[in-house]
Amino acid sequence: MRAAEALFLFLITGFGLSFLLALGERGWFHCFTYAEALRPPMPSLFAPGELMPVVLETLTPPFGDPYMFLLHFAPGLAFGFYWLRSPHRRALGIALGLFVLVALFMLLPVSAQHDCDRKGTGALFTLFLLAPLGALLAMAAHFLPRLNSRD
Repeated sequence: MRAAEALFLFLITGFGLSFLLALGERGWFHCFTYAEALRPPMPSLFAPGELMPVVLETLTPPFGDPYMFLLHFAPGLAFGFYWLRSPHRRALGIALGLFVLVALFMLLPVSAQHDCDRKGTGALFTLFLLAPLGALLAMAAHFLPRLNSRD
């Protein structure tokens, strides 16, 4: 059971980050397309032809390059690894919740990921911030309670 939970943590954090970044890419593309004209409202994700580009943008970047895979899945790898080994799962749950809050704060609303200009969304910079933060939070949640219990 622990292995399935660890695998879930690994997959949900990696694909969750990728999905939120794909939504930002979709928003940037829509905004940049209508940069000079009167921009119509963003179409629904479930409108015809809108869902498949987001799904492809969610799945392809993590598997396009080993470094991108590591950036997307490093937090989930750390949380999953320590979930298997740590007796302090409550601390890991709190750290995971904190990581999710930080990621949501940085990536939502989707329009905050870009400025409607040529530079794009800055997703790589965001991943370079979130990947080490998630791994650091997972390590801290694993090791800090152990230091406290040795009193």
